[in-house]
Amino acid sequence: MTALAAAQRKCAVSKARAALLCGVALLVASACQSLTPSSRPRSQVISTVGVVEDTEEHSDRLVIRLVGGQVWERPKDQFRIIYQAGSSPTLFVAGLDSKGTYVLLIGSLPGLPQECRYALGVSGRDWGDAVEAGGSLWPKAPNFRGSVTVGMEYPKDVRFCLNDHAQVESAVVPSPSEGTDSVPSASVGG
Repeated sequence: MTALAAAQRKCAVSKARAALLCGVALLVASACQSLTPSSRPRSQVISTVGVVEDTEEHSDRLVIRLVGGQVWERPKDQFRIIYQAGSSPTLFVAGLDSKGTYVLLIGSLPGLPQECRYALGVSGRDWGDAVEAGGSLWPKAPNFRGSVTVGMEYPKDVRFCLNDHAQVESAVVPSPSEGTDSVPSASVGG
């Protein structure tokens, strides 16, 4: 074999290896991209948080009285309810985003522990100090219980238990014996 033929053969083998390595690198990069979140959402601007004591719904306005005496009242055309699920007691959360004033009415959901009084039944992602649930960022309580790698999504059946200050206290899976068919279809952040 001549030196020229040997060099051409070596070059062909090197090109094949380079193509194979390039293909493997592309597969790894695309797999990593699907596991990596696009970006952390901005923190939501919450104006009012409290436990609902009484609700008055009039034809033109909604009045929410909170434990402790605070009253939230708005004409119905000046806010939107983006999440309403669960039973009493109910945590009232009102905030402001690019679409205007929004309201969440959060109670407990079937199959959750008794201490999970306010539960978000939407998918979520962990951000270390906060949980993204339904597109909104919820700060974690100092006593947060749950574990998942920062930036990764929680399993779809996880529910987020909030405290009276709208902080995530834990991430729990409902008990299958209680049934979870009544998970709300509404989403946070709409």
